[in-house]
Amino acid sequence: MSEHFVEVEVVKESYVEKFTSFLKNFRDERGEYKYRRRVREMILANSSSLIIDFDDLIKYDLALAQKVLDNPRELIEEASKAIAEVAKIEAPEQALIKEYTARFRGLPSTQVVPLRKIRAEHINKLVAIEGIVTRMTPIKYLLKKAVFRSRATGHTIEVPQIGGRYTPPTLMEMPGENRIRKGDYELVLDESVFSEWQKITLQEKPEELPPGQLPRSIEVVLKDDLVDTVRPGDRVIVVGILNVEEEKTLRKDRPPIFKTFLEANYIETVGKDIFEVEITPEDEKKILELASRSDIRNLIIKSIAPSIHGYEEIKRGIACLLFGGEPKVLPDGLRVRGDIHILLVGDPGTAKSQLLKYVASIAPRSVFTTGKGSTAAGLTAAVVREKSTGEFYLEAGALVLADGGVACLHPDTRILANGKYVRVKDLFDPDNSYKAYSHGEVVDIQEVKLDVAAINPVNMKIEKVKATAIRRKLWKGELIRLRFRSGHEIILTPDHLLIDGSTLQWKEVGEFKAGDLVVAPLKLPSVKDKVYILDILPDKWLVKLSKEEKEELKSEILRRFKNLAEFNRKYKVSRDFLSGKGAITVGKFRRILKDLQIYEKWKTRPLTYGPYSRCERLKVAYITPELAYFLGFVYGDGWARRQGKKVRIGVVQSKVHVKQIETLRKAFESFYDGKLKECELRTESILRRSLVSSENIFSHLNSPLLGFLYEYITRDSLKNSFSLDDEALKGFIAGVLDSNGCISIKTSFKGEVFHVEFLLSRDLERDRAFAMLLRRFDIYARIISGDNVNKIRITGREDVKNLVKAVRKYSVKVKELPPMKHLVPSRSDKVPSEPVKNLAREIIHLVPASVLQARELWSTLYTYAKGTCIPSRMQLRKMSERLNEYLTSDIKAGLEILASRDYFLDKVVSVERISYSGYVYDLYVPGLHNFVAGGVISHNCIDEFDKMDPRDRVSIHEAMEQQSYHKDFEILLANGDKVKIGDFVDSLISKYRDRVIRGKDTEILLVNDVYVMAYDLDKKRIVKVKAHRISRHKAPSKFIKLVFSNKRSIIVTPEHPIVIWSGRSFKTIRA
Repeated sequence: MSEHFVEVEVVKESYVEKFTSFLKNFRDERGEYKYRRRVREMILANSSSLIIDFDDLIKYDLALAQKVLDNPRELIEEASKAIAEVAKIEAPEQALIKEYTARFRGLPSTQVVPLRKIRAEHINKLVAIEGIVTRMTPIKYLLKKAVFRSRATGHTIEVPQIGGRYTPPTLMEMPGENRIRKGDYELVLDESVFSEWQKITLQEKPEELPPGQLPRSIEVVLKDDLVDTVRPGDRVIVVGILNVEEEKTLRKDRPPIFKTFLEANYIETVGKDIFEVEITPEDEKKILELASRSDIRNLIIKSIAPSIHGYEEIKRGIACLLFGGEPKVLPDGLRVRGDIHILLVGDPGTAKSQLLKYVASIAPRSVFTTGKGSTAAGLTAAVVREKSTGEFYLEAGALVLADGGVACLHPDTRILANGKYVRVKDLFDPDNSYKAYSHGEVVDIQEVKLDVAAINPVNMKIEKVKATAIRRKLWKGELIRLRFRSGHEIILTPDHLLIDGSTLQWKEVGEFKAGDLVVAPLKLPSVKDKVYILDILPDKWLVKLSKEEKEELKSEILRRFKNLAEFNRKYKVSRDFLSGKGAITVGKFRRILKDLQIYEKWKTRPLTYGPYSRCERLKVAYITPELAYFLGFVYGDGWARRQGKKVRIGVVQSKVHVKQIETLRKAFESFYDGKLKECELRTESILRRSLVSSENIFSHLNSPLLGFLYEYITRDSLKNSFSLDDEALKGFIAGVLDSNGCISIKTSFKGEVFHVEFLLSRDLERDRAFAMLLRRFDIYARIISGDNVNKIRITGREDVKNLVKAVRKYSVKVKELPPMKHLVPSRSDKVPSEPVKNLAREIIHLVPASVLQARELWSTLYTYAKGTCIPSRMQLRKMSERLNEYLTSDIKAGLEILASRDYFLDKVVSVERISYSGYVYDLYVPGLHNFVAGGVISHNCIDEFDKMDPRDRVSIHEAMEQQSYHKDFEILLANGDKVKIGDFVDSLISKYRDRVIRGKDTEILLVNDVYVMAYDLDKKRIVKVKAHRISRHKAPSKFIKLVFSNKRSIIVTPEHPIVIWSGRSFKTIRA
C-alpha cells in the first residue's frame, strides 16, 4: 500500500488589508471619509496615534471587531500597520518614516469591567476599566531597539527588545560566530531606540465600593504619547490589554502566582471637577422657583442633614462651604481665594462624621477620608516608594482628589530669559524638577535662576530681575488667545492676570474684550556682554592652534603637570595635538582651558575652528557689529545652505545698490581674511504683468564657520539673537535694513512723515521676534500679516528717530528726519487714561484758572479730566514744563512716570477661546511678580505654593530626601582635597549663616561655587560636577556601615541609595 502526501499551504488571514479597507472606505453619517480625514489631521499634528471609535468598526466589520477584543495584541499591531499604509496614500512625503499606533475607544458595555470584577477570563483580552488615578510615577524610558557594538571588531548589531525585558546579544546566536559571551558587546545608547514609559495606579470609583470594603486598585502602564496625559485625581476610562506578570521570582517551593496589570491602549479623562454636573430644564425651573422664595436661606440650612436635629450654626457654615465664595484680586495683584474651609471640633457621638458623610453624598466632587487618611500626608500628599524602582514620589491625598486648579501660560509662549527669546516649555527640565502640592493640585516645580525682564509698577520702568522657579501642571479646559494690534499674541488660562492699559490695574484675561488696552514693554534691558565664538561652538567641532599658540599652552600646562605625557594621559589627548599638526575637539579644549584657569583669556583670541579637517580663522573672537551686519544682511536678503561638508552663503543685490554692496564688502573684510567672491547675475521677474529684468551682483562664499554663526543667530525664530550685545545688535538690524528694508518719506497736510518697513518672511514667529529685538532700542514696530510676506512697519516719529539713532553708524539707508510740523502722537505714545484723569483733576484744583487760561491749557486739562481725550507722552512733558513752578513734587513724579517710554499700550484686536489639553507653565518672580511674555507684561500666578517662602519650599523638598551621610564620611572635592563631609558642611553653614534655610530638623544652604568629583554611570568615568545645595539634618537613631573588600567603609542612613554592579549593569539599592 503506497502512501500519498499532500502539501497543504496555510495562508494566514491578512488583517492589515481589512483594516486598510476600513480606514479608507468607512463613511460617517454625513458621507465623509472619517478616518482618511483623521489620518491627515494626525500627520499635520505630528502625532503618532489614530483614535478609532469601536462602534464604527462594529458597523463596518463585526467579525473584525470581535477579533480585536479576543486577540488585541496582534490585531492592534495589524491595525497600526494599516494606518501606516493609509498615511502613505494621504501624505506620502510626511508619512514614510513614522511608526503609528491604533488606539480604540468606546468599547461595548460587555467589555467595560468594574475593577472588583476582573477575572482570569479577561487576561489577554481588550477591556475598559473606569477609576480614579491615585499614583503616578515619573516618566521613564523603555528600550525598544538595542544597538550593541563588538568590543573586538567594532561592528554593531541590532537586538529588538521583545516582551518588555532586557535582551542582550548573549542570548542570540550570530551566524558565523560562536555563542556570544558576556562582555563581548556593549550597549550603544546614542544609536538605540527608546520610548516613553510611565506607570499609574487606578483605584475603583467610590460609588462601586461595597459597604465596609477598602478600595481596590490596579497598575496601568502608559507608553509613548499616553504618558503624562492624566494626573492624580482624574477620573478616567482606560482601554487596554489585561496582562499578568510574576508576583515574585518563581520557585519550586512556591505556587506560580501572577498579578495583573493593564497595558493601556487608550485613556480618556471623564471628569475632574464641579463642571461635570448636568442640570436638566426641569431642574433649572425648580431652582429658579426656589430662588424666588424669601425664606430660601433657611430652607437650604434646614435641608442639610435633616435627620440630625439642631446645629443650625454648623449647617449654615456647611451651606456657605458648599456654595463657595467669590475670588477677589486686590490692587497689588494678590489673589484671595473664594474657597471656604471648615474645622469642625466636638465630642465623640455628636454626629460630626454623619454631617461629613452627608456633605460627601451631595457634593459633586468629594472624597470622604478618616483615621490615618486625615493626617497631613493623607489629606495632601504622601511620600511613597515605587516598588519596581525604589524611587520616591508623591501620591495624591484626599484634598488633591477633591480640589480644583489654577492657571498659567501656554507652553509655546515666548519669554525673554537669560538673554534668549525662548518658549516657556523649553526652560523646564523634568529631570531637575520635583512634585509639590499647590492650590489643590500636584504640580511639577523646578528651582531655577533666570534673568527675566519685568516692569516695576512704581516707576513703570523695565528692569532685569530673577525668576526662581518654573511651575508646570496639566490643564484640560479652556484657554484664551489675545491678539494685539502690534501683531503679537498670547495664550493663557482665563484667570491669568495682565495689566489693564486704561487703569494700570491687574485684570483677569477672561475679562478683556476687543478694543481694550494691555501694558506691554517698549524698552527691553540693555545687554553688554559680547557673544564669544568659543562659548557657542559645538563640542564636537575641532580647534587647531598655531605653533606660537601651542608653545604658550605648553608653558601653562607644564606649570601644573610634571610633563606633557602626564597631561596627555589625563585628558586623553594625542601627542600630535601639541607636538604636531593635530587638532582637538572644542569641548575638550574648553575643559582644558577652564581647568588651567585661562579660559577667559583665551576666548578673547581669534582661533582656527572647523567641523572637520578644513578649519577657518576669523580676525575676531566674538560677534562684532561688522560681523553682525554681515549676518543681518544675509538674513534680510540672502541664504545659507549646507551641501555635504560645504556651507554655501550667498547674497544677491541689484547693481543699483552700490553703497550697500560696498558696505557689505568692507564689513566682511573687517572680520574675514579674504574677499567675498562676486559675479554678475541677470534675473527676470513678472511685476504687474510685465517682464522686468535686472542686473545684480551675486556675492558668495563657502564657510562652515560663518554658516554656523548664521544658523546660531537665526535658529528657532531668532532665539539667540537676543543675546547679542547692544552694538552687535545695532549692526545686525542695520544689515537687515540695508538688505531688505525700506525707508521712505510720505508727505501729507500734516507734514513729512517717515515710514519704515522690513519685508523679511511669511513666518509670524520670526517676524514677531525681530519686532521684539527692536524694542531693545525703544522702537515700536507693528507686524502686518500678508499673503506672500509679512510687513514689519515703523511709523511713530519717536520710534523712527530711535531706529535711525541706533543704526546710523552702520546703515547706508538712514536719512535725516524732516522737521516736525505738527505734534501728531503715534499709537506707541499714548498713556493710560485713568491715571491721567486723576492727575488732570489735581492740577485743575491746584493751579489757578487764570494761569491755565493764560497758558492755553484750560480746555486741554478739562478734556483730560473728563477722559474725552488721551494725551501722548510728549504732550504730558510739555504740560509739565509749562506748569513747572505750580506743580507739587508728587504730581511732577506722576507725570514723569506716565511719560516714561519703557512701556506702551497694546490694543486687543480679538479674543478667542480655545480648547486645550496638556501642560501649562508659569514662572515665579519674587518682588515684582511679573515678566515679559508673548510681547506683553504677564503676572506670575501667586497661589498657596507661590506665597510660601522659597526657603520653605526647599525645606519641604529636602525633607523628602532624608538620605544622608555620617559626619565622618569623606568626599573628594574637584580641587583634589579629601574632606570629611560634616566638617565641610559645618564650615560653610557657619560662614554663610545669614543665607541658611531652616526646615524641620534640617538646615540647607544654596551654593554655586562648590564642585566635587562624581562617577558618571553612563560614560563610566570620574567627572567634575557642581553642587547646588548642601544640608545637614538631625541624625537618625541608627546608621548603616558598609565595609568593602578593600577595607574601606562608609556610614550612611538606611535609606541612602548605594550604586552596585549586578554583573550586567549598575543598579541602585538602599543601604
